[in-house]
Amino acid sequence: MTVSTLTAAALHQGWKRTGLVILLTVLAASSSWMHWINREERDNTPPGSTGPDYYLKKFTITTTAPNGAAQYVVKADYMEYISGQKTVTFLQPQLLFNDSGSSSWSITGKRALVTDEGRQIMMQGRVEIEQHSTSGHTLLHVETTDLQVLPKQRQAGSKTKVTMKTDYATIAATGFSVDLSRGELKFLHEAHGRYY
Repeated sequence: MTVSTLTAAALHQGWKRTGLVILLTVLAASSSWMHWINREERDNTPPGSTGPDYYLKKFTITTTAPNGAAQYVVKADYMEYISGQKTVTFLQPQLLFNDSGSSSWSITGKRALVTDEGRQIMMQGRVEIEQHSTSGHTLLHVETTDLQVLPKQRQAGSKTKVTMKTDYATIAATGFSVDLSRGELKFLHEAHGRYY
């Protein structure tokens, strides 16, 4: 082997090593950059907490019947599920029930816990229920707390204080139930009202 052959071989090995070092440097820089870019997407859970298994932000879910017809719509700012719990948590949820009849209903709250595979929704904190005409006019407005919703049955109810307002009346009571399919409200206790 001549000196020029050895020099060429050494240069070839040197370029291989240099190329490998450059490649590893680029990969490390890319990894650091991706880590920095995604820093705000990481969940800020307290130490020792595993955090949610999955979550969604700003979403809409349409629940359909077996025939494909829409039953109700769920909108929320945030949803999370933690493994081992039987509850899915929603923040700023809104439930929309659209009927083929003359009105539709909306239920909004600060937080909701969904259990029993979506068969039961517990709206927590201040809850507002509104019935709207097909033209969009608000027919009635109800305010309460801790509302239990059975979406498939289109029923809801609460045992807490409730106030209902319409164009012609204001009714206050303790506890109520509503059948969203029929548009029927029942006030349970201590109901008193003012009619205009």
